[in-house]
Amino acid sequence: MTRTARSRKHRSFDLEARLEPVSAWVIRQPQDLRGRWASWGPRVPDAQALTEAPPNLSRDAPAAAGGIVPAASTAGEPTSAAPAAGRPVPRRAPEAALAGGPRRIAETGSPKRPVYVDLGCGKGSFLAAMAQRADDALWLGIDAEPVCCMHAAENLARISAPNAGALLDADPDLSQLFAPHEVSGLYLNFPTPFPQRKKAPLRTVHYDRLRAYRTALKETGTLHLRTDSPFLFRYATDQLLMAGFDLLWSREGDEPREELPRELSPLLHHHLPETEYERKLRQRGARVLELVARPSAADPEPPSRADVEKRANISLFDLLPDDLDQLDYVPLGMEGAVENLRNRRLRALRAGRGVANV
Repeated sequence: MTRTARSRKHRSFDLEARLEPVSAWVIRQPQDLRGRWASWGPRVPDAQALTEAPPNLSRDAPAAAGGIVPAASTAGEPTSAAPAAGRPVPRRAPEAALAGGPRRIAETGSPKRPVYVDLGCGKGSFLAAMAQRADDALWLGIDAEPVCCMHAAENLARISAPNAGALLDADPDLSQLFAPHEVSGLYLNFPTPFPQRKKAPLRTVHYDRLRAYRTALKETGTLHLRTDSPFLFRYATDQLLMAGFDLLWSREGDEPREELPRELSPLLHHHLPETEYERKLRQRGARVLELVARPSAADPEPPSRADVEKRANISLFDLLPDDLDQLDYVPLGMEGAVENLRNRRLRALRAGRGVANV
């Protein structure tokens, strides 16, 4: 069984109880905010409530990964009180804990501010750092894993972020979550590659998903992809062009970011915060590949469904070089399959059948 963030928790772990102190940063009913996200803001607890929070949310707790420094809290309506001592906390499924709750929509933001989305936000270190860097914008983190959403909300609570929130969505459709042209920027930081052909539709850079992003993005909005996989990068480039995006800039490795024009986006001109996942990849010898794309001014003629199936639902293993020894780095998620291919070809050579017959 794959060890997900949820399965690694102890059986006594109670997600709902853990979410209670940070409920202000959990967006439970996003469908109510479609078309008016810019006006949303968390009901940030006051300083005293944060001081009395559980140890894991103490104002004296270490800053989250990525150099996040606690900021002064913003006064607002406190979250609901924790259960009385000795009273058992009701147990619900993780999805229910994040999806339920009262209809509380705090319109504390400006209807004119830009909206940025961190799709696949993980534990939220990038989300929290960007919320501090660009505090005049709204930052939304979306993840399919309940425990990751919990950690993201906790990271936002540590800095009392008045301009960010996290929401759970196992299969987000941005064209339904957001009104047309509501999103100013979309970040895809090291998305799961799903290299197998049958899982291609799950890729965040699949044609069908990119079409939804195109609807949600402003005409001047940008999509920023970062990955350690040259095969996903190559695949994404083809999908973006097919889905009606212009490629504005790309970078492979650690070349200076000054290549990126400042006018493209002041947020992208400087180095982006390093995520925990990125740090682990770099320790394994990964090179970061990234690109910036924008919806084309004219929407191209859509390809036939047969062409989409042919170009979008492919296996990333088909993009591997014939000589696997050329790979000085194997992207995360492809190690086992690449090792199996190497062993198969080695056995074929030993059997005298040659690589071409494998």
